Amino acid sequence: MSESTGNGRLTAFLTLRGGWGGLAAALLYAALLALLFPEGVFHGKVFVGPDSVAPQGFADYVAREGIAPGDALWNPFIFGGMPAYASLAHDRNLYPPGPLLRGLTAIRLLPPLGWLLAHYLWLGLGVFLFLRRRGVRPYLAWLAGAWFVLLPPQVAIGAHGHGSKVMTLAWLPWALLFVDRLLDRRRALMDAGLFGLSLAGLLLAGHIQVAYYALLTLGLFALGRLVLIARREGPARALAPLALGLAALALAGAASLPLYGPVKEYSAHSIRGAAEAGASYDYATGWSLAPAEWSTFLWPASWGFGAESYFGRMPLTDYGNALGILPLLAAVPLFWRRRPRAFDVFFLALALAATLVAAGRFLPAVYRPLYEHLPGFGRFRVPVMILLLQQFAVATLMARGLELALRESTALSRLRLLLAAGAAAMLISAAVLPGKVEDRARQALAARYGSQLARVSPQQARDFVDGLAALPARWVRDDALRAGFLLLPVLAALELRRRRGVRGAMASSWERTDLLLAGALLLAVLGDLLPQDGRVLHPAAHWPTRRGVELWGEREPAAERLPARTLDYLERNLDHQRF
Repeated sequence: MSESTGNGRLTAFLTLRGGWGGLAAALLYAALLALLFPEGVFHGKVFVGPDSVAPQGFADYVAREGIAPGDALWNPFIFGGMPAYASLAHDRNLYPPGPLLRGLTAIRLLPPLGWLLAHYLWLGLGVFLFLRRRGVRPYLAWLAGAWFVLLPPQVAIGAHGHGSKVMTLAWLPWALLFVDRLLDRRRALMDAGLFGLSLAGLLLAGHIQVAYYALLTLGLFALGRLVLIARREGPARALAPLALGLAALALAGAASLPLYGPVKEYSAHSIRGAAEAGASYDYATGWSLAPAEWSTFLWPASWGFGAESYFGRMPLTDYGNALGILPLLAAVPLFWRRRPRAFDVFFLALALAATLVAAGRFLPAVYRPLYEHLPGFGRFRVPVMILLLQQFAVATLMARGLELALRESTALSRLRLLLAAGAAAMLISAAVLPGKVEDRARQALAARYGSQLARVSPQQARDFVDGLAALPARWVRDDALRAGFLLLPVLAALELRRRRGVRGAMASSWERTDLLLAGALLLAVLGDLLPQDGRVLHPAAHWPTRRGVELWGEREPAAERLPARTLDYLERNLDHQRF
């Protein structure tokens, strides 16, 4: 290898460009995950919350009894018995990366939580490569992926036993990347094959609702691009990528039939198939995010931050639906007094549509037509889950808006103005909002826990409610102060960039202004999101009512945690049941 070749690879690695840059981006995401999940990366711990442990118990029982995965057809432990495979409670190793990840874990190349960490990394890397394809400079594309992975909703779904959501979502940016490439018709057959593989991964990951949302996004994105191709180049030019894309979809669908066939058959006998259109409307809209709670996009704790502190309209939640001030403001220059590009309009529409649909029962004019007329939509509940698409769209728009600001002086000036106003607004809100939040929390929590509080003395009841109501008030103040002050280094870096002049695309090597801006943006993202993630991952450190509650524990068969009498009863009464 010549010296120039070696220097070129090193430069690509350090600037996150090309194949070597992709490797560097993956390593940086791995380091980020080690920072976020040190218990899982360095100490071999896993999540042991109820939803994490419950499905593992049956898998451990099957393994202990030596039952082949393909023969584990019935789970007698839940609801007096239900199909193990058709209910997605137990799979037959259909997900292609599954055996590989389990094998790497068995030989200790991955920690026990490695399967989840690998999908977080895959998610971030997919966002990075998708945005790189769309002209976003490397460090901004990497930052968008990091922001998306670090969002409390993403962290919480993994921490609370819903890892299949992460697994499914992780394939969305890859599928978008390959369908985008396919529609450019440069390496059509290869891109069609890669698109089909990413679709198969998305479908076989096993979370049908997230897969449904992802397929809607992919279909609308591809349709929009095909319309543009037909208008600019003629309808005939759209036929080949359309045919290849449909073929890839058909092959992915065929690969997933062993999973979805039994699920479809069983769904007619489940609660989600009880009503004619699927789940009943009240059941389907139980977790709807009221428009008043959209304030959590900027102040995540303004309705509590999950668990006992939450006092919103959903039955319960484990996190706030945070977005933050920086991503929202960074997207504005894309649409401020300029003709936006179709790509940006699509993701703005996706973000807005997902936000409206997430309101569920609180915006029936939006949700009910989808529930009644969109095929398959009525079988899903938890409307707030669709915010995964909103968050992905905001990550895309944030990176694109920052890229525009670094290429055009007018956009840079507008972004500086927006961030200065945003910093001032957040600092002012830190003084104004906490009192209002505490008053609302006190009233709502007193009503929620009224029956329990009636059993204790009035003073104890007041102390309990006051202590719990003080939590969201303190978090709102701390989050707003942190967000406001963290914008100041970003403003300083942008001012330095303005004085040195807007140079367009990033140079082939790091410049001082790029390093300063990358550092300021990374500080803003980490400083804003890591404290919120700490509330999700370490509840005992933040809630007095959660002292002694630990989400982390050693990896051991769930059955070993059951009382001996329970195990004895199960073994004596399940001898003749078919698994």
